[in-house]
Amino acid sequence: MAKRLLLILMAGFVVLSLALPAGCTKRTVFKGGEGSVTVEQKGKKGKVKIKTGKGEAEIETGAELPKNWPQDMPVYKSAKITGSTSIKGEGNAVTLSLVLETSDSVVQVQKFYQTTLPNEGWDITQTSTTATGEEEAAIFTVAKGKRTGIITIGKPADKEKTELVIQIFSQ
Repeated sequence: MAKRLLLILMAGFVVLSLALPAGCTKRTVFKGGEGSVTVEQKGKKGKVKIKTGKGEAEIETGAELPKNWPQDMPVYKSAKITGSTSIKGEGNAVTLSLVLETSDSVVQVQKFYQTTLPNEGWDITQTSTTATGEEEAAIFTVAKGKRTGIITIGKPADKEKTELVIQIFSQ
């Protein structure tokens, strides 16, 4: 059943990704013997909601801060949000993702999070950094209460800007 729900989620996400460039407001419902998949698209935002007899899952995408983004997880101030998702799973499980880019260096962004996260009550449980040629990256794993997260900061050699991905998992 878990594999089937994952396949439905992935199919819904593909449908949502294909619908996003359309730029219109649209809602489509797919019904089957075990439940339904609802795809909503409004401009550059989208939502996929999957209902089965076992529960519900919801995925929201866009290029703005999710409505349910926790105030205690800082967003790098000079970064531009290029993508986001909010996935609601079984029970109270939520996965939030935020994709950003900035002209600042990986080291500047890394120092910001090393300073700011503890001030917001987050524990940095693991840190990893790497630099090879023109590429550099830093990864943090963090925890606070029943929430965990991964912050990935990277500057690929073929990109002009530093990319940042923040993922938060809560139960």
